[in-house]
Amino acid sequence: MIVEFIGSTGAGKTTLIKHILYCCERDGISAIVGADFVLKRSRLNGIKNHLVRAVLINLISLFASLAAWRSNLAFYRFILRIILRLPDAVPWFDRLCLAKNILKRIGIFETVRRHGDERQLYLVDEGTLHVAHSLFVHLAGEANRHDLSTFAGLVPLPQVVVYLRQDEAVLVDRILARGHPRVPNQSLADAAHFVRQAMNVFDELVQNPAIEPSVVMVDGVQKTVMTPGSSHDSLPAGVAKLVQAGLQVSAEKVFV
Repeated sequence: MIVEFIGSTGAGKTTLIKHILYCCERDGISAIVGADFVLKRSRLNGIKNHLVRAVLINLISLFASLAAWRSNLAFYRFILRIILRLPDAVPWFDRLCLAKNILKRIGIFETVRRHGDERQLYLVDEGTLHVAHSLFVHLAGEANRHDLSTFAGLVPLPQVVVYLRQDEAVLVDRILARGHPRVPNQSLADAAHFVRQAMNVFDELVQNPAIEPSVVMVDGVQKTVMTPGSSHDSLPAGVAKLVQAGLQVSAEKVFV
C-alpha cells in the first residue's frame, strides 16, 4: 500500500514519517520509505552517502517514469503544458529542475506500484500528488482551480494521502529559517504569500472527489487525526491509527 504525505514546506512530514516507521518497527508492521525501496530493489540500499543515494534515486526513478510513459501520457502532457505556461519570472533552468523532480516522484511511484508487495507499507514523502506544489505554488502566479481539477483527474494516486496541516505562522518561520529557492529574498511578506498559496492548493486538492475518500487529515497544532471522506474500517482509517501513534511518539520526544 502506498501512503503519500503532503503538506506545505516545513509542515513536519519527514519527521512524522520517521516516527511512523519507528511505530511500525515496534509493532511488527512491514514498512519502508518509497525512495529507499527504489534503491533496495536495485540492491543499492547499502550505500550510505547521502549525495550518492540522491543521484541514484534520481537516475533510477527517471528511467522508471519514462518506462511508464504510455500509462501516464495524458498526465505528462498536462505537466508540460503547465511548465510552459509558468510566469516569465520562472527561469528555464528552474523549469528543467522542476520537470526532473516531477519525473523522479512519478518514477518512485511507478517502481513501488509495479514491484512492491501489497502486504508492505510504502511511505512516500512528497510523491505524485505533491507535484501540485511544484506546479502551482509560485510567487509570480496563482493556482488556477480548473488546472487543479484537471491535475486531480490525471495524477496517479496512492491508496492513502496523509495531509499534514500546520499553523501558517509556524510554516512562515520555518521557511525563513531554512530558506526556500522560490522565496529567494527571505521576505516575510513573500514567505507568507508562498505559504498561503501552498495551503490553498492542498486544501483544494483534498476536497476533490477523486482524492477526498483516501485522505487522512492531520492537524499539526492540535495533534489530531481525521478521515473526513472514508469509513471507520477503510484503508485511510487504518493509516490514521498509525499516524496518531506517530504523533504520540513526537509528543513523547518533546517532553522527555
